[in-house]
Amino acid sequence: MKSRDGLVLTFVLWNLLAFFGFLTAGGWMVWNGVTHELGARQFHQIFTGLSLAAVPAAIFGMGIFYGVRRISRPHVPEPCAFSWRVPNWMLIALVAVILAALAVIWLPWSVRAPSNGWFNFLLLVCAIWLPVLMTLLLALRGLDTGSRLRLWGALGFGFTLAPLLALLLEALAEIFLIIVLGLYLLQYPDIAVLFKAILNGVYSSASDEVLFSLIADHLQAAPMLVWGAVLYTAVAIAFIEEMFKPMLVWILGRRLDSPAQGFALGALSGAAFAFLENASVSGVAYTNWHYIVTARAMTPAIHIFGAALTGWGIALWRKNGDWKRFLGLFGAAVLLHSLWDIVSLCSGLADLKMCSAYLSGNWEMLWYGILFVAALLGLLWANKSLRAAVSARDDIMPSAEFSA
Repeated sequence: MKSRDGLVLTFVLWNLLAFFGFLTAGGWMVWNGVTHELGARQFHQIFTGLSLAAVPAAIFGMGIFYGVRRISRPHVPEPCAFSWRVPNWMLIALVAVILAALAVIWLPWSVRAPSNGWFNFLLLVCAIWLPVLMTLLLALRGLDTGSRLRLWGALGFGFTLAPLLALLLEALAEIFLIIVLGLYLLQYPDIAVLFKAILNGVYSSASDEVLFSLIADHLQAAPMLVWGAVLYTAVAIAFIEEMFKPMLVWILGRRLDSPAQGFALGALSGAAFAFLENASVSGVAYTNWHYIVTARAMTPAIHIFGAALTGWGIALWRKNGDWKRFLGLFGAAVLLHSLWDIVSLCSGLADLKMCSAYLSGNWEMLWYGILFVAALLGLLWANKSLRAAVSARDDIMPSAEFSA
């Protein structure tokens, strides 16, 4: 019991630190955006600041509440979070609002004026926040996440520990890649001279087309640079993020009640991860912001489905010893994530004439849409399969008391 209380106390202290950290960072960004004339950056700071101050802080606050309650009432059974029963009308309403917001964002006057204005902020809320909620509700429909402490813990770790570890390992992988490619570049001094000249502003007056053509001509002689970028983007990032997103599922391990609970907790962590990523990217006032916001509106399906699959696989492995199904589910999550990142990478390479034009512009949106639909259909299939298994008691284990 003491070890359990120690784990819960650590959880409470971690949430307390994260609560004040996110609230301070978000509040500072909102204040800085409101009180300073930052142009396009003003809108970005306000949107990101409100996202970080409101949602994560509320989640950490709930985690603190239920953690303290657990410590102060150790002998009182922890109530279940509840089985997620989502009415169809709610899902239909969410889809309608999201589609309406995206349609407005693609209007000509909206495309030309993304830099500020509360109206555009509301559009981003509808196009970025609500898709996370909608996808999460689809993933959790009819499933049980366990105790309330597990529910808020999964969301909290998706905002903190999971992205923290992922960023650390991605940085290490990037450093390794830079060292390897730097050694490779020693064989091609012309490329090194070109990049140095670009960084020093020698080509600042050149058009994008001229600059891209110049870079493409040089990279043709060093294909390993391109393959290194593909390897890092499509393999390393996808593997690292899908491994660490369902962090609480790894921590609970054998204490999970069922594979279905691993799926649900993984989906919660993936939702937090997607929200944090969307909030930090989508408020930026790029000239092609309508493309970016539309793509970000579809990413929650990739993150939530991927994390849910990994959480499902972890539970099957740790509870049933079925490591083969874990590898299969984890591999499917990495593959989906890799394909999404490859589309993003090839869109940039298309500007350098090093990738097909059918992977850029509106074609890029088409490929994103195909992957989004695949993820959404996979999510619905997995949810239906797990609900059927729960009803038939095929894979339900004896309920375990929450101990982390």
